[in-house]
Amino acid sequence: VKYAKELVSNCGAQDINNEEKKMFAVAYKKHLWPKRESWRTMTAIEQKEESKGSKHTELLRNYKIKVENDIESTCKEVVELLDNYLIGKATTAESQVYYYKMKADYYRYLAEVLTG
Repeated sequence: VKYAKELVSNCGAQDINNEEKKMFAVAYKKHLWPKRESWRTMTAIEQKEESKGSKHTELLRNYKIKVENDIESTCKEVVELLDNYLIGKATTAESQVYYYKMKADYYRYLAEVLTG
């Protein structure tokens, strides 16, 4: 993720090539996917434990908040990179669509976590 962010923020006035686009997208996807899966699992366990009145619910909720914050910051980072470095420099309609779709995906991930 660090290198993908560096690549995008140092791209200058030109759009990145297709290979670099894929690397950027895959880096963030692989970074975020396990966190989203963990969040979903914790949400399911939290509901189950809450219905039983478990004493572990509070611990789970606190850890879930940490994961939510991490997901939120990653999603906002991707959207910021897209807005500040990529969308405005897109040289083809295909690139613009690719970036806007990616932006929509990360807003969807963010909404998933924020709305529970």
